[in-house]
Amino acid sequence: MRPLIFLLLALTLSACQPAGRPTWALSTVSPLAPGKARIAFFSWEPGLSGPTSRDIYLVDNDGTGLARLTHTGQNGHPAWSPDGQQIAFSSESIQLVTADGHHQVRLTFQTFSPGINGTLAWSPDGREIAFASYGGDGQGQVYVIDVEKALQGSGAGSLRQVNQQGVDAQGLSWSPDGQYLTFYFKDEYHQPSNVAVLNVGNPWLAGQRTVLVSRANSPAWSPDGKQMLFVGETENRDESNIFLIQDAPAAIARGSPTFYGPDRDNFQRLTNTNMEAAPAWSPDGKQIVFTSKRDGNWEIYVMRADGSHQTRLTDNPATDDSPTWSADGGQIAFVSNRDGNQEIYVMNADGSSLKRLTSNAIDDWGPVWQP
Repeated sequence: MRPLIFLLLALTLSACQPAGRPTWALSTVSPLAPGKARIAFFSWEPGLSGPTSRDIYLVDNDGTGLARLTHTGQNGHPAWSPDGQQIAFSSESIQLVTADGHHQVRLTFQTFSPGINGTLAWSPDGREIAFASYGGDGQGQVYVIDVEKALQGSGAGSLRQVNQQGVDAQGLSWSPDGQYLTFYFKDEYHQPSNVAVLNVGNPWLAGQRTVLVSRANSPAWSPDGKQMLFVGETENRDESNIFLIQDAPAAIARGSPTFYGPDRDNFQRLTNTNMEAAPAWSPDGKQIVFTSKRDGNWEIYVMRADGSHQTRLTDNPATDDSPTWSADGGQIAFVSNRDGNQEIYVMNADGSSLKRLTSNAIDDWGPVWQP
């Protein structure tokens, strides 16, 4: 399936591209050397009065191999395909570029007003890409693209809406078995977030939304698909801690209670300092990286999956954010403004060997490791 999609991307590019859309052949993307890993991110281009455009870049984990993949303007939120051969990203549409930068193709031609909302998510089998449109006041939509059909030129037939009621979804991710799409949302701008799932794997329940946890955000499935992390908020949203749902599929099946409901004890509290965010599982499911303001500013921490051995990895008066694990679990990339603006950094999983990877006049965001 994956080689077929890769071949279709190369062979059908001219048919899928709108007239006049350039195809970029970039000789600067070199093969990945043994022992190295690669990171995609998006970067702002500076203008006379501020940032004017953003594009997708690659950089190796030692800071070499910097390469620009796109040249068309408002591109962001790169997402690697599970096989590491393609990168999906959002602009005014959903687009796809090969990891070597040789082919770029537009997958959607519909208008999503006023725009596409945040991150994209590949299904575990690499057949589909989920994304959300922003509608304001809970009127956005969640869509899934059949990548093979889109590359074959099926147009609207490759795109399906998977929610039955409007929702401004953020932080989309698939369950490891491909049964559910998980996200968080607000019914209205000033309201707290809720963690919810859409059942996309059962045709009888397609589009059914289950609010799994209220006053919560940042859901994250464990690699084995059995557990789920989330960040729980207090009523006035001035405190947040990381919680664990031990049996996430069972919680979804029973339409789990709200965070501040009678079954709150079903959630295991992993942190207690009231200032945590952005939890992410290590690839082996044994550790969790997260950000915390417990020591006065946002730093990167790691803990075991049961919440024990919480260890601070960074120590800088600036803001460190968006930690993400390498595929082998040996390194963590993150974003920091410690040198004046947002740049991409990498360190070993124990906090050693910290290295700055990017240097841009404005900001670099959204690091994601190649699988």
